[in-house]
Amino acid sequence: MNIFKKLCFRAALLAVLLFAVGIASAQTTMPPPTTMPPPTDIEWGGIHLGMAQGLRVNLAWDPHLMPPNMPPPVDVEFMIHDADGNVLGRAEQALLPGKVISFDSRAIIAIRPGLIQPCIRTIIDPNLRSHVTATLEVYDVLTGRTLFALNNPTVLTEEVPQ
Repeated sequence: MNIFKKLCFRAALLAVLLFAVGIASAQTTMPPPTTMPPPTDIEWGGIHLGMAQGLRVNLAWDPHLMPPNMPPPVDVEFMIHDADGNVLGRAEQALLPGKVISFDSRAIIAIRPGLIQPCIRTIIDPNLRSHVTATLEVYDVLTGRTLFALNNPTVLTEEVPQ
């Protein structure tokens, strides 16, 4: 009779454990994955820099075009390539709504003048692309004076054909 009690106790314990595992697995179901928009690249093409010239790339989120609910920050990757496609500089930053971020190439390119290709890569909601503006400026490293600036306001509003 003692063996029968042990078997019944073990069977009851096994049933309780299986029931608990079933409840735990039912509560930890993952939500369906959300689809991310494709990355958006902003490129200006090749720009030739001379000695003592630096490059600054800016990305601004217009505070006057804010949607009613506060969107999350956008992850941004700044890259600068040489003519052969080698990465000369790279930085990642988060762009908050209503703020401006920039990437300065002063230490990277001041020693190595030549043709460079700046690029910004970001993943942003297609509804918010028109709220972000990218600019590029070339400046004199010694004086800080801007030599020329390029504005690229419409590049983020264009839809990439798929």
